[in-house]
Amino acid sequence: MLEERPHEFIDFYEGIKNRTLKPKVLVRYNREAYCLRAANLRITFDGNLSTGNNNLDLFDRNGSFTRSMSDLMILEIKYDGFFPSHIKSIVQSEGRFRSSASKYVIGRKYNYLY
Repeated sequence: MLEERPHEFIDFYEGIKNRTLKPKVLVRYNREAYCLRAANLRITFDGNLSTGNNNLDLFDRNGSFTRSMSDLMILEIKYDGFFPSHIKSIVQSEGRFRSSASKYVIGRKYNYLY
């Protein structure tokens, strides 16, 4: 992280040390991403969400995670100004609805309930 973005890492590290910032929940998921560069369109599918069972060690790769919503798939579409009509017709077809979803909120609710 330090090699890729040194300024962000230093701010992050100082926040942890000086302002005692710490995570409230850890959420792990699998992401499948697609990009249409001409329209600067990004489509992601996030699935297999799991939470850290109150394990808040951000760097623990072997921590205990429990699959919280294995059947949930979150589709996210981001674009700048131009939204291709062929993509629009797929996502706005009958029987589908637009909603917001937060992996953070899902993780917090799951850890609170269990």
